[in-house]
Amino acid sequence: MKSIRNIIRTIARGAFMALPAMAAISLASCREEEPMKSVDLRFLAEDSYSLTASDAEPITLYVSSTDSWVVYSQNPDWCTISPSEGEAGVLAEPTAVTVQYMDNAELDDRIDTLIIQSDYWIGKWVQVLQKGTAYMNLTPSDPSLPQDGGDSSVEISTNHDWSAAVTEGSGWLSIKGASSGSGDGSISFSATKNLGEMRYGTISIYDHNDKVCGELVVTQAGVQLDPAVVLVKTDWTEKDYVIHVESNSEWTVTKDDELATWYSFSQTEFSGSQDLVVHFSESHASAVRTATFTISSVSSDESLTPVSKQITIKQSYQFLPSMIEFTQSEIDATWMVWGYGYSSNGDDMIMTAGARTESRYRELGYHTFKVKSMKQDARFRTELLYNGGAYDVMFRWGGDASTGKTFSQSGALNDAIEPVPFDYTQPNEFSYYFAPNDDNYMYVEYMLNGTTVGTYTFDGSDGGTVIKYPLEGQITLLIGAESGADADAVVVDSWGHLPVIDWGD
Repeated sequence: MKSIRNIIRTIARGAFMALPAMAAISLASCREEEPMKSVDLRFLAEDSYSLTASDAEPITLYVSSTDSWVVYSQNPDWCTISPSEGEAGVLAEPTAVTVQYMDNAELDDRIDTLIIQSDYWIGKWVQVLQKGTAYMNLTPSDPSLPQDGGDSSVEISTNHDWSAAVTEGSGWLSIKGASSGSGDGSISFSATKNLGEMRYGTISIYDHNDKVCGELVVTQAGVQLDPAVVLVKTDWTEKDYVIHVESNSEWTVTKDDELATWYSFSQTEFSGSQDLVVHFSESHASAVRTATFTISSVSSDESLTPVSKQITIKQSYQFLPSMIEFTQSEIDATWMVWGYGYSSNGDDMIMTAGARTESRYRELGYHTFKVKSMKQDARFRTELLYNGGAYDVMFRWGGDASTGKTFSQSGALNDAIEPVPFDYTQPNEFSYYFAPNDDNYMYVEYMLNGTTVGTYTFDGSDGGTVIKYPLEGQITLLIGAESGADADAVVVDSWGHLPVIDWGD
Protein backbone atom coordinates (compact mmCIF):
# COMPACT_ATOMS: atom_id res chain seq x y z
CA MET A 1 0.00 0.00 0.00
CA LYS A 2 2.93 2.32 0.65
CA SER A 3 3.98 2.23 -3.03
CA ILE A 4 0.41 2.97 -4.14
CA ARG A 5 0.29 5.95 -1.78
CA ASN A 6 3.44 7.28 -3.34
CA ILE A 7 1.90 6.91 -6.78
CA ILE A 8 -1.19 8.80 -5.72
CA ARG A 9 0.83 11.58 -4.12
CA THR A 10 2.88 11.89 -7.31
CA ILE A 11 0.12 11.87 -9.89
CA ALA A 12 -2.37 13.70 -7.66
CA ARG A 13 -5.36 14.32 -9.86
CA GLY A 14 -3.64 13.20 -13.08
CA ALA A 15 -4.27 9.45 -13.33
CA PHE A 16 -7.15 9.39 -10.86
CA MET A 17 -10.44 10.76 -12.14
CA ALA A 18 -12.28 13.14 -9.86
CA LEU A 19 -15.95 14.08 -9.71
CA PRO A 20 -16.28 17.81 -8.95
CA ALA A 21 -18.88 19.47 -6.80
CA MET A 22 -20.73 20.65 -9.92
CA ALA A 23 -22.02 17.10 -10.33
CA ALA A 24 -24.40 17.66 -7.44
CA ILE A 25 -26.26 20.42 -9.26
CA SER A 26 -27.98 17.97 -11.66
CA LEU A 27 -30.06 16.44 -8.86
CA ALA A 28 -30.65 19.59 -6.87
CA SER A 29 -34.25 19.84 -8.09
CA CYS A 30 -34.96 16.32 -6.82
CA ARG A 31 -33.42 16.95 -3.42
CA GLU A 32 -34.39 20.50 -2.64
CA GLU A 33 -34.66 19.63 1.01
CA GLU A 34 -30.99 18.53 1.09
CA PRO A 35 -28.04 20.91 1.19
CA MET A 36 -25.62 21.02 -1.74
CA LYS A 37 -23.10 18.20 -1.49
CA SER A 38 -19.55 17.92 -2.83
CA VAL A 39 -18.03 14.51 -3.57
CA ASP A 40 -14.44 13.88 -4.66
CA LEU A 41 -14.33 10.32 -6.04
CA ARG A 42 -11.02 9.03 -7.42
CA PHE A 43 -10.13 5.73 -9.05
CA LEU A 44 -7.41 3.92 -10.96
CA ALA A 45 -8.81 1.43 -13.49
CA GLU A 46 -8.51 0.51 -17.17
CA ASP A 47 -11.43 1.10 -19.50
CA SER A 48 -11.68 -2.62 -20.24
CA TYR A 49 -10.23 -6.00 -19.30
CA SER A 50 -10.08 -9.32 -21.14
CA LEU A 51 -10.10 -12.59 -19.18
CA THR A 52 -9.66 -16.27 -19.92
CA ALA A 53 -12.59 -18.68 -19.61
CA SER A 54 -11.05 -20.47 -16.63
CA ASP A 55 -8.58 -19.56 -13.89
CA ALA A 56 -8.87 -15.88 -14.81
CA GLU A 57 -6.36 -13.47 -13.30
CA PRO A 58 -7.98 -11.18 -10.73
CA ILE A 59 -8.64 -7.53 -11.59
CA THR A 60 -7.34 -4.92 -9.15
CA LEU A 61 -8.90 -1.47 -8.97
CA TYR A 62 -7.95 1.42 -6.65
CA VAL A 63 -10.63 3.65 -5.17
CA SER A 64 -10.67 6.59 -2.76
CA SER A 65 -13.39 9.11 -2.03
CA THR A 66 -14.47 11.90 0.30
CA ASP A 67 -17.73 9.99 0.68
CA SER A 68 -18.66 6.35 1.08
CA TRP A 69 -18.25 4.32 -2.11
CA VAL A 70 -19.18 0.99 -3.70
CA VAL A 71 -17.93 -1.18 -6.56
CA TYR A 72 -20.50 -3.54 -8.03
CA SER A 73 -21.10 -5.77 -11.05
CA GLN A 74 -24.09 -5.82 -13.35
CA ASN A 75 -23.79 -9.62 -13.17
CA PRO A 76 -22.98 -10.28 -9.51
CA ASP A 77 -23.26 -14.06 -9.94
CA TRP A 78 -20.16 -14.06 -12.18
CA CYS A 79 -17.64 -12.60 -9.76
CA THR A 80 -16.67 -11.70 -6.21
CA ILE A 81 -15.59 -8.18 -5.24
CA SER A 82 -13.48 -7.56 -2.14
CA PRO A 83 -13.96 -5.13 -0.61
CA SER A 84 -17.07 -4.05 -2.47
CA GLU A 85 -17.55 -0.85 -0.45
CA GLY A 86 -15.67 1.61 1.69
CA GLU A 87 -16.07 4.65 3.89
CA ALA A 88 -14.84 8.15 3.23
CA GLY A 89 -11.10 8.31 3.62
CA VAL A 90 -7.90 10.09 2.82
CA LEU A 91 -7.69 10.61 -0.95
CA ALA A 92 -3.97 9.85 -1.03
CA GLU A 93 -4.59 6.41 0.53
CA PRO A 94 -6.72 4.47 -1.98
CA THR A 95 -8.21 1.07 -1.27
CA ALA A 96 -7.22 -1.86 -3.48
CA VAL A 97 -10.35 -3.64 -4.74
CA THR A 98 -9.92 -7.19 -6.05
CA VAL A 99 -12.45 -8.56 -8.55
CA GLN A 100 -12.25 -12.32 -9.13
CA TYR A 101 -14.31 -13.84 -11.94
CA MET A 102 -15.50 -17.43 -11.77
CA ASP A 103 -14.95 -19.86 -14.65
CA ASN A 104 -17.18 -19.33 -17.67
CA ALA A 105 -18.53 -22.77 -18.49
CA GLU A 106 -20.62 -21.52 -21.45
CA LEU A 107 -19.47 -21.79 -25.05
CA ASP A 108 -19.89 -18.08 -25.74
CA ASP A 109 -17.93 -15.12 -24.45
CA ARG A 110 -19.66 -12.99 -21.84
CA ILE A 111 -19.46 -9.27 -21.11
CA ASP A 112 -19.87 -7.65 -17.73
CA THR A 113 -19.69 -4.07 -16.46
CA LEU A 114 -18.10 -3.04 -13.19
CA ILE A 115 -19.35 0.25 -11.76
CA ILE A 116 -17.44 2.50 -9.37
CA GLN A 117 -19.82 4.75 -7.45
CA SER A 118 -19.69 7.14 -4.51
CA ASP A 119 -23.00 7.95 -2.86
CA TYR A 120 -25.18 8.51 -5.92
CA TRP A 121 -22.35 9.66 -8.23
CA ILE A 122 -21.14 7.05 -10.75
CA GLY A 123 -17.45 7.58 -11.47
CA LYS A 124 -16.59 4.90 -14.06
CA TRP A 125 -17.96 1.98 -16.02
CA VAL A 126 -15.38 -0.76 -16.61
CA GLN A 127 -16.06 -3.38 -19.29
CA VAL A 128 -14.93 -6.95 -18.67
CA LEU A 129 -14.86 -9.54 -21.47
CA GLN A 130 -14.48 -13.16 -20.39
CA LYS A 131 -13.87 -15.75 -23.06
CA GLY A 132 -16.13 -18.76 -23.47
CA THR A 133 -15.06 -22.39 -23.75
CA ALA A 134 -15.78 -22.82 -27.47
CA TYR A 135 -12.78 -24.03 -29.50
CA MET A 136 -12.03 -25.29 -32.99
CA ASN A 137 -8.92 -26.79 -34.57
CA LEU A 138 -8.49 -27.66 -38.26
CA THR A 139 -5.97 -30.24 -39.54
CA PRO A 140 -4.35 -29.54 -41.90
CA SER A 141 -4.91 -25.80 -41.77
CA ASP A 142 -3.51 -25.15 -45.26
CA PRO A 143 -4.70 -27.99 -47.55
CA SER A 144 -3.58 -28.23 -51.20
CA LEU A 145 -4.83 -29.98 -54.32
CA PRO A 146 -3.02 -31.07 -57.51
CA GLN A 147 -3.37 -29.22 -60.81
CA ASP A 148 -5.50 -32.03 -62.27
CA GLY A 149 -8.06 -31.55 -59.49
CA GLY A 150 -9.45 -34.17 -57.12
CA ASP A 151 -10.64 -34.56 -53.55
CA SER A 152 -9.23 -33.78 -50.13
CA SER A 153 -10.45 -33.25 -46.58
CA VAL A 154 -9.62 -31.66 -43.23
CA GLU A 155 -10.36 -32.89 -39.73
CA ILE A 156 -12.34 -30.69 -37.32
CA SER A 157 -11.81 -30.83 -33.57
CA THR A 158 -14.43 -28.77 -31.74
CA ASN A 159 -16.96 -28.76 -28.88
CA HIS A 160 -19.84 -27.03 -30.63
CA ASP A 161 -22.05 -27.14 -33.72
CA TRP A 162 -20.51 -25.94 -36.98
CA SER A 163 -21.15 -25.46 -40.67
CA ALA A 164 -18.96 -24.80 -43.70
CA ALA A 165 -19.31 -22.96 -47.03
CA VAL A 166 -17.04 -22.02 -49.93
CA THR A 167 -16.69 -18.23 -49.78
CA GLU A 168 -13.93 -17.78 -52.38
CA GLY A 169 -13.31 -19.92 -55.46
CA SER A 170 -16.79 -21.40 -55.75
CA GLY A 171 -16.32 -21.65 -59.51
CA TRP A 172 -13.83 -24.48 -59.10
CA LEU A 173 -13.96 -25.49 -55.41
CA SER A 174 -16.91 -27.29 -53.78
CA ILE A 175 -17.78 -29.15 -50.59
CA LYS A 176 -18.57 -32.84 -50.91
CA GLY A 177 -20.93 -34.56 -48.52
CA ALA A 178 -21.92 -33.05 -45.18
CA SER A 179 -21.30 -29.29 -44.77
CA SER A 180 -22.29 -29.18 -41.09
CA GLY A 181 -21.92 -31.17 -37.93
CA SER A 182 -21.78 -31.22 -34.14
CA GLY A 183 -18.49 -31.74 -32.36
CA ASP A 184 -15.55 -33.49 -34.01
CA GLY A 185 -15.88 -34.30 -37.70
CA SER A 186 -14.41 -33.65 -41.14
CA ILE A 187 -15.01 -31.53 -44.24
CA SER A 188 -14.44 -33.04 -47.68
CA PHE A 189 -13.99 -30.83 -50.74
CA SER A 190 -13.19 -31.17 -54.41
CA ALA A 191 -11.56 -29.04 -57.15
CA THR A 192 -11.81 -29.14 -60.93
CA LYS A 193 -8.73 -29.23 -63.17
CA ASN A 194 -6.75 -25.99 -63.11
CA LEU A 195 -5.95 -24.77 -66.62
CA GLY A 196 -4.27 -21.56 -65.52
CA GLU A 197 -2.26 -19.96 -62.73
CA MET A 198 -1.90 -21.41 -59.25
CA ARG A 199 -5.09 -20.45 -57.41
CA TYR A 200 -6.49 -20.13 -53.94
CA GLY A 201 -9.95 -20.74 -52.52
CA THR A 202 -11.44 -20.20 -49.08
CA ILE A 203 -13.76 -22.42 -47.05
CA SER A 204 -15.24 -20.53 -44.11
CA ILE A 205 -16.23 -22.41 -40.94
CA TYR A 206 -19.15 -21.03 -38.91
CA ASP A 207 -19.80 -21.66 -35.22
CA HIS A 208 -23.06 -22.41 -33.42
CA ASN A 209 -23.95 -18.71 -33.65
CA ASP A 210 -23.38 -18.66 -37.43
CA LYS A 211 -20.29 -16.51 -36.99
CA VAL A 212 -17.04 -17.24 -38.84
CA CYS A 213 -14.68 -18.98 -36.42
CA GLY A 214 -12.14 -20.37 -38.89
CA GLU A 215 -11.01 -20.32 -42.51
CA LEU A 216 -9.35 -22.88 -44.73
CA VAL A 217 -7.24 -21.49 -47.57
CA VAL A 218 -7.12 -24.20 -50.22
CA THR A 219 -4.25 -23.99 -52.72
CA GLN A 220 -4.48 -25.72 -56.08
CA ALA A 221 -1.34 -26.19 -58.13
CA GLY A 222 -1.16 -24.51 -61.51
CA VAL A 223 1.20 -22.47 -63.60
CA GLN A 224 3.50 -20.46 -61.34
CA LEU A 225 5.17 -17.29 -62.54
CA ASP A 226 6.04 -14.99 -59.63
CA PRO A 227 8.63 -12.21 -60.06
CA ALA A 228 10.27 -10.98 -56.87
CA VAL A 229 9.29 -7.39 -57.78
CA VAL A 230 6.91 -5.78 -60.26
CA LEU A 231 8.31 -2.25 -59.87
CA VAL A 232 11.98 -1.38 -60.27
CA LYS A 233 13.42 2.07 -59.49
CA THR A 234 17.08 2.58 -60.23
CA ASP A 235 19.56 5.43 -60.66
CA TRP A 236 20.93 6.86 -63.89
CA THR A 237 24.10 4.77 -64.02
CA GLU A 238 24.73 1.82 -66.32
CA LYS A 239 24.10 -1.41 -64.48
CA ASP A 240 22.59 -4.90 -64.48
CA TYR A 241 19.50 -5.33 -62.32
CA VAL A 242 18.57 -8.87 -61.27
CA ILE A 243 14.93 -9.94 -60.76
CA HIS A 244 14.38 -13.46 -59.46
CA VAL A 245 11.37 -15.28 -60.90
CA GLU A 246 9.82 -18.35 -59.26
CA SER A 247 8.27 -20.59 -61.89
CA ASN A 248 7.36 -24.19 -62.64
CA SER A 249 7.13 -23.79 -66.41
CA GLU A 250 8.88 -22.46 -69.47
CA TRP A 251 8.60 -18.68 -69.80
CA THR A 252 9.75 -15.73 -71.88
CA VAL A 253 10.26 -12.00 -71.50
CA THR A 254 9.31 -9.36 -74.08
CA LYS A 255 9.38 -5.56 -74.19
CA ASP A 256 5.98 -3.89 -74.35
CA ASP A 257 7.59 -1.12 -76.40
CA GLU A 258 10.34 -2.33 -78.72
CA LEU A 259 11.43 1.27 -79.31
CA ALA A 260 12.61 1.56 -75.69
CA THR A 261 16.26 0.84 -76.37
CA TRP A 262 17.69 2.15 -73.08
CA TYR A 263 17.31 -1.27 -71.45
CA SER A 264 17.82 -4.82 -72.65
CA PHE A 265 17.81 -8.46 -71.53
CA SER A 266 20.78 -10.80 -71.53
CA GLN A 267 18.38 -13.74 -71.94
CA THR A 268 14.74 -13.91 -73.11
CA GLU A 269 13.83 -17.61 -72.74
CA PHE A 270 13.81 -19.44 -69.41
CA SER A 271 12.89 -22.72 -67.76
CA GLY A 272 11.68 -22.96 -64.16
CA SER A 273 12.91 -20.59 -61.45
CA GLN A 274 15.67 -18.31 -62.77
CA ASP A 275 17.11 -14.82 -62.54
CA LEU A 276 16.02 -12.28 -65.12
CA VAL A 277 18.84 -9.79 -65.78
CA VAL A 278 17.83 -6.33 -67.00
CA HIS A 279 20.66 -4.19 -68.38
CA PHE A 280 20.22 -0.41 -68.01
CA SER A 281 22.29 1.99 -70.11
CA GLU A 282 23.46 5.24 -68.57
CA SER A 283 20.77 7.90 -68.66
CA HIS A 284 21.46 11.33 -70.15
CA ALA A 285 17.79 12.32 -69.94
CA SER A 286 16.46 15.21 -67.88
CA ALA A 287 13.48 13.25 -66.54
CA VAL A 288 12.71 9.77 -65.22
CA ARG A 289 12.58 7.10 -67.95
CA THR A 290 9.74 4.58 -67.63
CA ALA A 291 8.97 1.36 -69.49
CA THR A 292 7.15 -1.92 -69.00
CA PHE A 293 7.89 -5.47 -70.07
CA THR A 294 5.99 -8.73 -69.73
CA ILE A 295 6.99 -12.23 -68.65
CA SER A 296 4.74 -15.01 -69.96
CA SER A 297 4.51 -18.75 -69.39
CA VAL A 298 4.92 -21.13 -72.33
CA SER A 299 3.51 -24.66 -72.54
CA SER A 300 3.07 -27.30 -75.22
CA ASP A 301 -0.30 -28.13 -73.64
CA GLU A 302 -2.67 -25.90 -75.58
CA SER A 303 -5.42 -26.46 -73.03
CA LEU A 304 -3.47 -24.46 -70.43
CA THR A 305 -4.06 -20.72 -70.22
CA PRO A 306 -0.78 -18.73 -70.42
CA VAL A 307 0.12 -16.67 -67.35
CA SER A 308 1.55 -13.18 -67.83
CA LYS A 309 2.98 -10.62 -65.39
CA GLN A 310 3.88 -7.04 -66.27
CA ILE A 311 6.90 -5.40 -64.66
CA THR A 312 7.47 -1.62 -64.61
CA ILE A 313 10.98 -0.16 -64.62
CA LYS A 314 11.95 3.44 -63.86
CA GLN A 315 15.39 4.98 -64.23
CA SER A 316 16.15 8.36 -62.70
CA TYR A 317 17.74 11.29 -64.46
CA GLN A 318 21.33 12.21 -63.75
CA PHE A 319 22.03 14.10 -60.58
CA LEU A 320 23.84 17.18 -61.80
CA PRO A 321 23.47 19.77 -59.07
CA SER A 322 24.83 23.26 -59.45
CA MET A 323 27.95 23.02 -57.33
CA ILE A 324 28.56 25.90 -54.94
CA GLU A 325 32.14 26.91 -54.18
CA PHE A 326 33.20 27.21 -50.53
CA THR A 327 33.95 30.90 -50.70
CA GLN A 328 34.18 32.84 -47.47
CA SER A 329 30.83 34.51 -48.16
CA GLU A 330 29.18 31.12 -48.77
CA ILE A 331 30.63 29.74 -45.54
CA ASP A 332 29.47 32.78 -43.58
CA ALA A 333 25.95 32.66 -45.06
CA THR A 334 25.24 28.92 -45.01
CA TRP A 335 27.66 27.04 -42.77
CA MET A 336 28.27 27.20 -39.04
CA VAL A 337 31.88 26.39 -38.19
CA TRP A 338 32.66 24.31 -35.11
CA GLY A 339 35.94 23.07 -33.74
CA TYR A 340 39.11 24.66 -35.04
CA GLY A 341 41.57 24.60 -37.89
CA TYR A 342 39.55 25.67 -40.89
CA SER A 343 40.16 28.40 -43.44
CA SER A 344 39.13 29.43 -46.94
CA ASN A 345 41.41 30.34 -49.82
CA GLY A 346 38.50 31.99 -51.62
CA ASP A 347 37.16 28.90 -53.41
CA ASP A 348 37.82 26.00 -51.01
CA MET A 349 37.30 25.06 -47.40
CA ILE A 350 40.57 23.89 -45.89
CA MET A 351 40.42 21.72 -42.77
CA THR A 352 42.84 20.29 -40.25
CA ALA A 353 41.98 17.43 -37.87
CA GLY A 354 39.03 18.27 -35.66
CA ALA A 355 37.60 20.97 -37.92
CA ARG A 356 33.93 20.64 -38.81
CA THR A 357 31.10 22.77 -40.09
CA GLU A 358 27.35 22.28 -40.32
CA SER A 359 24.40 23.65 -42.26
CA ARG A 360 20.93 23.43 -40.73
CA TYR A 361 17.40 23.22 -42.14
CA ARG A 362 18.45 21.20 -45.18
CA GLU A 363 16.09 19.31 -47.48
CA LEU A 364 15.71 15.70 -48.50
CA GLY A 365 17.23 14.57 -51.76
CA TYR A 366 20.69 14.38 -53.24
CA HIS A 367 23.68 15.97 -51.46
CA THR A 368 27.21 15.88 -52.79
CA PHE A 369 30.58 17.15 -51.57
CA LYS A 370 33.60 17.43 -53.85
CA VAL A 371 36.84 16.80 -51.99
CA LYS A 372 39.76 18.34 -53.90
CA SER A 373 42.54 16.69 -51.91
CA MET A 374 43.35 14.67 -48.79
CA LYS A 375 46.59 13.96 -46.96
CA GLN A 376 47.54 10.31 -46.64
CA ASP A 377 46.63 10.17 -42.95
CA ALA A 378 43.41 12.21 -43.25
CA ARG A 379 39.84 11.08 -42.86
CA PHE A 380 36.93 13.04 -44.37
CA ARG A 381 33.32 12.52 -43.31
CA THR A 382 29.89 13.79 -44.17
CA GLU A 383 27.21 13.42 -41.55
CA LEU A 384 23.45 13.85 -41.55
CA LEU A 385 21.74 14.50 -38.24
CA TYR A 386 18.02 14.40 -37.65
CA ASN A 387 16.52 16.47 -34.87
CA GLY A 388 13.60 14.69 -33.32
CA GLY A 389 14.13 16.43 -30.00
CA ALA A 390 17.85 15.90 -29.51
CA TYR A 391 20.22 15.18 -32.37
CA ASP A 392 20.29 11.56 -33.45
CA VAL A 393 23.15 10.62 -35.78
CA MET A 394 21.38 8.92 -38.63
CA PHE A 395 24.34 8.15 -40.84
CA ARG A 396 27.90 9.05 -41.69
CA TRP A 397 29.67 8.58 -45.00
CA GLY A 398 33.22 9.37 -45.98
CA GLY A 399 36.69 8.23 -46.89
CA ASP A 400 39.76 7.22 -44.91
CA ALA A 401 42.99 7.97 -46.78
CA SER A 402 45.04 5.81 -44.40
CA THR A 403 43.10 2.71 -45.52
CA GLY A 404 42.20 3.89 -48.99
CA LYS A 405 38.58 2.85 -48.37
CA THR A 406 35.23 4.45 -47.65
CA PHE A 407 33.43 4.04 -44.32
CA SER A 408 29.82 4.40 -43.20
CA GLN A 409 27.84 4.41 -39.98
CA SER A 410 24.13 4.31 -39.18
CA GLY A 411 23.54 5.01 -35.51
CA ALA A 412 25.62 2.45 -33.63
CA LEU A 413 25.98 0.27 -36.75
CA ASN A 414 29.43 0.62 -38.27
CA ASP A 415 29.99 -0.22 -41.94
CA ALA A 416 26.30 -0.01 -42.74
CA ILE A 417 27.47 -0.75 -46.28
CA GLU A 418 30.57 -2.59 -47.48
CA PRO A 419 33.63 -0.29 -47.70
CA VAL A 420 34.93 0.33 -51.21
CA PRO A 421 38.39 1.55 -52.31
CA PHE A 422 39.03 5.10 -53.50
CA ASP A 423 42.09 7.04 -54.64
CA TYR A 424 42.69 9.77 -52.09
CA THR A 425 45.35 11.37 -54.31
CA GLN A 426 42.64 12.37 -56.79
CA PRO A 427 39.52 14.57 -56.34
CA ASN A 428 36.51 12.55 -55.12
CA GLU A 429 32.80 13.21 -54.75
CA PHE A 430 31.09 11.77 -51.66
CA SER A 431 27.33 11.86 -52.12
CA TYR A 432 24.12 10.43 -50.77
CA TYR A 433 20.49 10.40 -51.78
CA PHE A 434 18.17 10.55 -48.76
CA ALA A 435 14.45 10.01 -49.46
CA PRO A 436 11.37 7.93 -48.52
CA ASN A 437 10.87 4.55 -50.14
CA ASP A 438 7.55 3.13 -51.38
CA ASP A 439 6.68 2.03 -47.82
CA ASN A 440 7.44 5.51 -46.43
CA TYR A 441 10.57 4.41 -44.62
CA MET A 442 13.56 6.69 -45.12
CA TYR A 443 16.47 5.19 -47.00
CA VAL A 444 19.85 6.39 -48.21
CA GLU A 445 21.89 5.59 -51.31
CA TYR A 446 25.62 6.04 -50.76
CA MET A 447 27.50 7.26 -53.84
CA LEU A 448 31.18 7.64 -54.65
CA ASN A 449 32.01 9.70 -57.73
CA GLY A 450 28.45 9.37 -59.03
CA THR A 451 28.17 5.59 -58.61
CA THR A 452 25.90 4.02 -56.00
CA VAL A 453 27.97 1.71 -53.81
CA GLY A 454 25.28 0.72 -51.29
CA THR A 455 21.92 1.48 -49.73
CA TYR A 456 20.48 1.39 -46.23
CA THR A 457 16.82 1.50 -45.17
CA PHE A 458 15.75 2.86 -41.79
CA ASP A 459 12.96 0.30 -41.19
CA GLY A 460 14.43 -1.31 -38.06
CA SER A 461 14.76 -4.72 -39.75
CA ASP A 462 18.34 -5.04 -38.51
CA GLY A 463 17.62 -3.62 -35.07
CA GLY A 464 18.66 -0.12 -36.14
CA THR A 465 16.85 3.20 -36.11
CA VAL A 466 13.32 3.42 -37.55
CA ILE A 467 12.63 6.63 -39.46
CA LYS A 468 9.25 7.14 -41.09
CA TYR A 469 8.23 9.74 -43.65
CA PRO A 470 7.13 12.50 -43.32
CA LEU A 471 9.86 13.67 -41.00
CA GLU A 472 8.92 15.78 -38.02
CA GLY A 473 12.25 17.35 -37.18
CA GLN A 474 15.18 19.27 -38.58
CA ILE A 475 17.85 17.93 -40.94
CA THR A 476 21.39 19.16 -40.45
CA LEU A 477 24.36 18.46 -42.71
CA LEU A 478 27.84 18.29 -41.25
CA ILE A 479 31.26 17.81 -42.84
CA GLY A 480 34.48 17.38 -40.97
CA ALA A 481 38.08 16.27 -40.98
CA GLU A 482 39.38 13.55 -38.70
CA SER A 483 43.05 12.60 -38.25
CA GLY A 484 45.77 14.33 -40.17
CA ALA A 485 48.09 16.88 -38.62
CA ASP A 486 48.68 19.09 -41.63
CA ALA A 487 46.92 22.41 -42.00
CA ASP A 488 45.43 21.25 -45.30
CA ALA A 489 44.53 17.67 -44.27
CA VAL A 490 41.24 17.88 -46.23
CA VAL A 491 40.41 20.47 -48.88
CA VAL A 492 36.72 20.61 -49.87
CA ASP A 493 36.09 22.31 -53.19
CA SER A 494 32.27 22.62 -53.39
CA TRP A 495 28.88 21.17 -52.48
CA GLY A 496 25.50 20.80 -54.14
CA HIS A 497 21.91 19.63 -53.64
CA LEU A 498 19.00 18.33 -55.75
CA PRO A 499 15.51 17.64 -54.35
CA VAL A 500 13.83 14.23 -54.11
CA ILE A 501 13.35 12.52 -57.47
CA ASP A 502 9.88 12.88 -58.98
CA TRP A 503 9.19 9.30 -60.08
CA GLY A 504 5.79 10.23 -61.46
CA ASP A 505 3.98 7.75 -59.21
